[in-house]
Amino acid sequence: MSKSENGKDMNNLKKQKNNPELTPKSLNKIDEYIEKLMDMLKLSPNHHIVNFLKGLLLSMTGDFENALKLLDDALKSDLNNTFVKYSKAYVYEHLNMNNESLKEYNEILKTTPFLVPALVRKAEILRNLGKYEDALECYNKVLEIAPNITALYGKASILYNLGKLEEALECLNKALEIKPNFLSALILKSQILLSLDKLSAAMVTLKKALDIRPDDIRALFILGLVHLRLKEFKKAIEVFDKILEKNPYHLEAQLGKAIAYEKMGDLEKAVELYNKIFSYYSGK
Repeated sequence: MSKSENGKDMNNLKKQKNNPELTPKSLNKIDEYIEKLMDMLKLSPNHHIVNFLKGLLLSMTGDFENALKLLDDALKSDLNNTFVKYSKAYVYEHLNMNNESLKEYNEILKTTPFLVPALVRKAEILRNLGKYEDALECYNKVLEIAPNITALYGKASILYNLGKLEEALECLNKALEIKPNFLSALILKSQILLSLDKLSAAMVTLKKALDIRPDDIRALFILGLVHLRLKEFKKAIEVFDKILEKNPYHLEAQLGKAIAYEKMGDLEKAVELYNKIFSYYSGK
């Protein structure tokens, strides 16, 4: 690797400092690491550890394509390095290269079958791909080794999609025992309770979720549905309006509002909303 190429990589890393998701503290740390890497590069510019560290830092700042190149360079001298392969799998995920990412995780798990982070990431990819049975197998392995909220929530999501609502609730309750303010778990739990027609329990769960984040659109939408189910149509409209203030194109909230108006007998407003929704879908 030439001196100019090293400089280019460092410049790419420095440009990522504009990333709004990075905190000032993490940016300061990255600056420190850049300086240390520059010193190391003077001694051994092609060392695989240097390439790995540079690739890792670039992946942390969102420069995934350049990170992948550096991680590949790092693997040339150490083909089975778990840390490098895990970082590479992570980069593939963020590049939406799911098959490549799964391949890396599978290779890691051949040599380290109980590596929980790799099992969790593999399960998450499989879940997102709709391969629920394979994902469940991974989550169950994780829960045997080290029960955690990520695996419990992931398993609950799959069970919900498979229509196994009571089993999903059981997983979510376990996750909430570990972390009572786990917002996503509270929201999914309220959705399942609504599906089971346990409206009072759903309201209690939604209150907890909205205490944590009062403007969460997911929680507000489920709250609107609960009010619809309870025939509290004015309250439902108020909730759907809160959503539409934040996102005027939230079609589900528009539909919920239209249904509420229809149930109240205000057909003029209901038809107006239905026409608006139809126009959006038909492209007129």
